[in-house]
Amino acid sequence: MGDAPVERAPLVIERLVGGDRSVLHGVARQLADETGQEVTRVMLLLQELVEGLVASAADEGYLDFDEGHPFWGQFTLEEARVVVRALAGMGFRYHARDGWLGGRQPGPGELALALAYGGYDVRGVRGMPSASSIARLFDGARVATEDHLAVRAPSMTLDQVLSMLGGRADPLGELWDSWGRIRPLLLADPPSP
Repeated sequence: MGDAPVERAPLVIERLVGGDRSVLHGVARQLADETGQEVTRVMLLLQELVEGLVASAADEGYLDFDEGHPFWGQFTLEEARVVVRALAGMGFRYHARDGWLGGRQPGPGELALALAYGGYDVRGVRGMPSASSIARLFDGARVATEDHLAVRAPSMTLDQVLSMLGGRADPLGELWDSWGRIRPLLLADPPSP
């Protein structure tokens, strides 16, 4: 009989990408004290880091779907993400906050092609959305930034984070200059309230 998985509290970075404002304020104050920067400046940089991480995860198809969704519910999480990445590779990118980027929405034919790229025969897929219902295809989906971090930047090294962010890293030079101080804070357990 195997051991049960150990439950742990989310790390600071996981709380930040989850939108925890109190952790953001606490980390910003601590970093400001350590680096001599203004709290508001550090908070802005941390917010930009979080937004970049979330956008990167969305770009790479790291979404979580409602298991009860009539279309996505028939796939495992990884299978659904393969289809999302295939759509993105065809130029159809969806962001939870902004919708279909550039207003460019796939039709049923493009969705069928994305399924084929993912190795699925569209004839065996239930609940294929119509052209009018594709606009709601991602209802209930959320960006799984924590999963993306676990794959692309598990140790949050500077190289890992820069690679994950790509061009989004450019305006965050002040963070990179202090990464040796920032990284341990992001990988720590959040302080108790």
